[in-house]
Amino acid sequence: MDEKKKDATENSLADVITGKPHEFAIGEHSLKLYPVTLAKLFLLKPYLEELGIDSSLAKKNICMEALRIATKKKDACCAFLSIHTSPNSYSELFDLQKRAARRKIISLADREMLASMLIYVLTCSDKTQQLMEDLGINEERRRMERVMAFKREKGENTMVFGGKSIFGSFIGQLKEMNYSVSEILYECPYSFLSLALADKITSVYLTDEERESLPMADGGKMVDANDPQAIMKLKNILSGRGVKFND
Repeated sequence: MDEKKKDATENSLADVITGKPHEFAIGEHSLKLYPVTLAKLFLLKPYLEELGIDSSLAKKNICMEALRIATKKKDACCAFLSIHTSPNSYSELFDLQKRAARRKIISLADREMLASMLIYVLTCSDKTQQLMEDLGINEERRRMERVMAFKREKGENTMVFGGKSIFGSFIGQLKEMNYSVSEILYECPYSFLSLALADKITSVYLTDEERESLPMADGGKMVDANDPQAIMKLKNILSGRGVKFND
């Protein structure tokens, strides 16, 4: 990873860890766009559907699509953004008077301001997937999946049940990590929790026989002839023991 990308990744990670909000001004009023929580995701869904974002147009020109929505769906846009501007707690999120007051302030913004706010919450506020890729979390998860698939092929008798809904696949696992229900739903940003869950340290037991049969790239000892890195690693090991190669 080059220095510029590394700095960008570190800055994005810092934003997730600190829960840094994005501040903006509408006339004399100052509001903040807070990181999205799990509860907010569910509240935002009907408004997102009402906005009717054209994904194909958004890919071509997100600015034009945001301006279109800010013009034709202003009320829905203001309601959508009023949830984003709620501080992350149960009491603040369901204080309908405060939400209505923020919605009224947001309605004072011109379409360019509304469009820029939309672009931020739709494209800049959640960098979870990019962070998971840049930090190597996705590759680590793929490696674990390959190891688990390998164990199943070898006749591992472990059976897994549950995880059919967000209760088992997300909330339950975070509860096991000692997060409270309030933290999971209202206080911790969804990006924070997703990264914490995805990067959780997990141990997979392998017998000596399984370790011998597992490719080196996945932590085993078997050399995969189709893996250049594994071949190079083997050469380095053998070279250190006095073996010479004719390249």
